[in-house]
Amino acid sequence: MAETFANKSVRRVGVTTTVRTASIGLATDRITNISTFNVNTGALVDAAQFVGGTRVLSVEQTSNFGTSGEIIVDSTSTNVSAALTQTVGFHSMTAIDTPTQKTILVAGTLANNTVDQVTASVVLEQHNNESINIVHDVPIPAGSSLVLSDAGKLVVGIGSTLSVAVNANSGVDVSFSLLRGVT
Repeated sequence: MAETFANKSVRRVGVTTTVRTASIGLATDRITNISTFNVNTGALVDAAQFVGGTRVLSVEQTSNFGTSGEIIVDSTSTNVSAALTQTVGFHSMTAIDTPTQKTILVAGTLANNTVDQVTASVVLEQHNNESINIVHDVPIPAGSSLVLSDAGKLVVGIGSTLSVAVNANSGVDVSFSLLRGVT
């Protein structure tokens, strides 16, 4: 099969929600005392008590506008004591590309759409459900772009997904340049 170039672009990436009532226990995989409105399985967790790239595994107790909600995440908190009334962001992942043949991410651009600085993450979600941060919480100033090209090329396996999350609603436009059909 011949190699071909492709561009994948998505406008207005970013769906985020923030809670300010979260309770995070010592060495736990649970966040409690929150509203779970707009919190989805797979969302990135933005909280100082968890390592970068932590994802929501499940919503255990739904509470759309109250504070009785509970979620389980895919890593254990790093705090040394229980933390109450914490601010936690949940940033939905937007799939940019899921190749059906071996593909190389050649370059990419994330352009800030807002009047404020945003932070963005690019994640490779592999077919075995393992997620790898390509870039994590990189600041993009207002009126600027993040260009992915100098760090080298990234092989994206069949069935893996390149996704983007940002800490602002409709915060970035994304464009990836891909080389498909690599052997």
